[in-house]
Amino acid sequence: PTGTFVYFAIRIDADYINTLNTVFVAVQERTVGTALSIPDGLDMLFRDIFSTDFQTSVAPFLGDYIAVGILPLDNVIDYDWNNASCVPIQNWIIPCSRLIWHLFHK
Repeated sequence: PTGTFVYFAIRIDADYINTLNTVFVAVQERTVGTALSIPDGLDMLFRDIFSTDFQTSVAPFLGDYIAVGILPLDNVIDYDWNNASCVPIQNWIIPCSRLIWHLFHK
């Protein structure tokens, strides 16, 4: 959206994660001699934080892509509620999600 400081999208389907994992593990093995796979790392993280694993609790609900946008902080926070230059967060979430849907689901 207009005014977005950083915006990117990445594939998160199982085939792409496996491809990334192959590279990730190879780099670890050559640099530190041991490796933690992406799925195992995500499972550990989610077990520590949420007492559940990523593969059974989160992965089934994910789509094929994820998009991330970071707005400048002054565009997200509006202290006086009269700032016409402020872009309220609800004004860009829906259009952004529709745009992403159309880009990846032709």
